[in-house]
Amino acid sequence: MTKIVKMSEKNASGKIEQFYPETHVDAVKELVTISEEDKSNWNAKETTSGSQLKATKALNDAKKYLDNKQELIWTGSLKFGDAEATLLESYLKYDVLRFEYRAGSSNALSRIEFVVIKTENQRTGCVINSINLPDSGTGNTATVFEARVIFEPTKPTKMLIDMDWKASISNSVTFEQTGASNQLVLSKVWGVYE
Repeated sequence: MTKIVKMSEKNASGKIEQFYPETHVDAVKELVTISEEDKSNWNAKETTSGSQLKATKALNDAKKYLDNKQELIWTGSLKFGDAEATLLESYLKYDVLRFEYRAGSSNALSRIEFVVIKTENQRTGCVINSINLPDSGTGNTATVFEARVIFEPTKPTKMLIDMDWKASISNSVTFEQTGASNQLVLSKVWGVYE
């Protein structure tokens, strides 16, 4: 909405006269001047497609950077009771190990990372755990799975799950150390450089 403003000024005889100002296109045109350089700078501003190209490039560069910082060093199936698994590289070469695993009868895969401890002759490992909560209509028992993965510096290309257990929780709690099919199973290990 345009506001109409009444103005006043003294005429040649000193008398104050009121008037409504008029605006002409030529007057407005001279209030703002845009140089050719200003137009060029404005046209060079970011466009939606240009910003999307930059975002996609940044994402691809980040993926490439991460791919260069991690190596798949083991694929298979390792669970409690299995013999030692052999890695393609010494675990001591990496700063972090990334595990992929499944728990219980679920086929869903999960991942966890473990910082490699490189103390001389120090056995190291990590505990991986998972909780499977019941879905509606499938019962009321929740199950907790836990397994310990061990690495020996004297055998740096070997890994072993030396302990696992599951706890079923419903109206009562039961613990079971088991090598049965309902347990935590490793499927992949990556070595990651920090």
